[in-house]
Amino acid sequence: MKLEFITPKEAVKYFDENATPSQKIVIHAILRELQKAEAKHPKWPSKNVTHAAAIVSEESGELIKAAIQYDHEGGQYDEIINEAVQTGAMCVRLLNNLNDYKEK
Repeated sequence: MKLEFITPKEAVKYFDENATPSQKIVIHAILRELQKAEAKHPKWPSKNVTHAAAIVSEESGELIKAAIQYDHEGGQYDEIINEAVQTGAMCVRLLNNLNDYKEK
């Protein structure tokens, strides 16, 4: 799959016209989490895509752990939401930095 690069204006127009209200809420939560993560950890592994993917995987693992705890150990439902949002934010961060890893 190749990311299609469009202008920000085109992206906003597409988002406004096609995203459901529920999707807009989810994307908003992910972008807020992304801003928090970038402020807390401004450095992102720019030379090693494996390290960057491992960060996404770590968040995904925390999501699985929260789901298992919810299903089998009385864990909190909100923790699943929190971990899913954090995973989404790290996916966005990885995708935003893909050009750093592209061979030149």
